Amino acid sequence: MADFHLTRLPMPKVPPSVCRSLLVGLACLLASPGAFAYIDPNAGGMLFQLLAPVIAAVVGAWMVARRWLVDAVKRLLRRKNPQDPQ
Repeated sequence: MADFHLTRLPMPKVPPSVCRSLLVGLACLLASPGAFAYIDPNAGGMLFQLLAPVIAAVVGAWMVARRWLVDAVKRLLRRKNPQDPQ
């Protein structure tokens, strides 16, 4: 049988302030009382009205950037391979 040696990888040292912050956050989450909240049926409509323009702007920017990048690559390839004698 082969003899396997397990090596321990060094664990990164976590600062005490990070540990305390995580413990306080966990304690706050566990100690919070239950909420008797009412969500309006049209809350989804409001969320859509807020997110639709953001999504449209991101898609539009993506389309413009993609077109710019494709044109730049085509121009670069045309300069490297001058096959059209003009």
